[in-house]
Amino acid sequence: TLGITLVAAVLAGACRTVPISPVAPPETDGTPTVRLMSYNVRYADLRAERAAIREHAAAASADIRERGPDIACLQEVMTGIYPEFVRSNFFRRALVDELPDYAWIAPTGTSRLGDANAILYDPDRFMPMRQGLHWFSDTPMTPDTRGWGNTLPRHVAWALFHDAATDRHLFV
Repeated sequence: TLGITLVAAVLAGACRTVPISPVAPPETDGTPTVRLMSYNVRYADLRAERAAIREHAAAASADIRERGPDIACLQEVMTGIYPEFVRSNFFRRALVDELPDYAWIAPTGTSRLGDANAILYDPDRFMPMRQGLHWFSDTPMTPDTRGWGNTLPRHVAWALFHDAATDRHLFV
């Protein structure tokens, strides 16, 4: 079973981890299912030693491997706060090293932030057909744009996959 953890804000403004009972998988007609995961892996201490960053990457990677998703959408894959992490995203490289069975989509194009949100997928099952970034602004196709009250650029990575197990397409 898949254990799920919910991060809930408490009244004081701090966050704590609240465990939720495992959810039984739904009954299916035998059609292959897709196990999806969303994971915020942020590690934003610019003063941290590379050993501490690698340790955090190992812990996040172990969690991903334990849950065994077919596709995992990662948020804030960065070693610091924009724009500093852009110069050297050591955390992303450490995750790549720790998760060799997954292929990565982290579209950058002309963006400095593209690899901050990545999609991991099982390359034996899924073939990416298209991928890109969508910026949360009035100009969603313009890299690194800000909007809607955000002081930092915000975006989502997306991909269209062909699923070899079902011979169908999946948009993530």
